[in-house]
Amino acid sequence: MSEYPHLSHALALRTDPDDHLALWVGAQVAVQKLKHAQDQVFKAFGISAAQYNVLRILDGAGAQGLPCSAIAQRVIDKDPDMTRMLDRLERLELVTRWRDSVDRRSVRAALSEHGKQRLQALREPIATLQQQRLSTLSRKDIRSLAKGLDQLIGALDDRTHTDP
Repeated sequence: MSEYPHLSHALALRTDPDDHLALWVGAQVAVQKLKHAQDQVFKAFGISAAQYNVLRILDGAGAQGLPCSAIAQRVIDKDPDMTRMLDRLERLELVTRWRDSVDRRSVRAALSEHGKQRLQALREPIATLQQQRLSTLSRKDIRSLAKGLDQLIGALDDRTHTDP
């Protein structure tokens, strides 16, 4: 029996991969499955996963919002053109932008009322999706996987090593 039955099945492998490859490829397979599932939810609400991520970041910032550069640093998928993404979110009336009163070179963004409502409307479908997709895992397994992913994120952090 395979040590990695789900990964071996997903990739049609005849032999088990080594542990490093199993982790590397397994993380990518899991991410793709998660993205596909959540993209269906986001599509129903007329936004992308990247836009949801920006809305979530701005929700945490409150009414004072954040400079666009700070949003760009915090997003999961690094979009090289945060200005264009914020343009789209502003056209959808999900965010508002203004020049910083202290530093006129800086533009800040915050959730609009409509953006807060959209984010609130997404909370239940996202929570339901997470519960459905993770229902076969125990609470202990979920916590263990979350801690393992946190370690993986730390190990992959650009500040901890240099790439070959």
